Amino acid sequence: MDIREQKHLHSRNFTILQIVRGTRRIYPIVDTVYHTTMIRLSLLPLLCLAAFPAELLVKVTGFPRNQGQIGCALYAGPDGFPMEPAKAQAQRHPTTSATVLCRFENLKPGLYAVAVSADLNSNGKTDKNFLGMPTEPWGVSRNARPRLRAPRFEEASIKVEDGPALTIEIEVAK
Repeated sequence: MDIREQKHLHSRNFTILQIVRGTRRIYPIVDTVYHTTMIRLSLLPLLCLAAFPAELLVKVTGFPRNQGQIGCALYAGPDGFPMEPAKAQAQRHPTTSATVLCRFENLKPGLYAVAVSADLNSNGKTDKNFLGMPTEPWGVSRNARPRLRAPRFEEASIKVEDGPALTIEIEVAK
């Protein structure tokens, strides 16, 4: 038998003695199969998480049914929050039921804040009084409602991570 092709099976320890190019190597079959399987199984949760990009579901309540639209705006930072939907991912939904669901998909993990308003007259904006305060129902994530000023991004921010969808509830009010 040629030295490069010599193989030996030891039945008690399930090892293979393989001589390749003059070097002796011993491979434990059982341990190799076990460790390879365990490594693959330990990586499985990471593969599952990678399959789910970050997603945020916003459940909006507290508005009059069948009157106007609900506008949801997702802000990735304090710039424009909460009154400039042009600087956010914005959506509009009719108020046909007691609850409206806004879905934001394929998000990068990080801090976000959501501003919601009930556009009762369907004019495409949140109406305000002469002081600049909203006259239509509104709300933000974490239901932050400071008095006499708009909520800050830090007060309303939520952490969105990869994995299953994060669901939050915002109740709009005047």
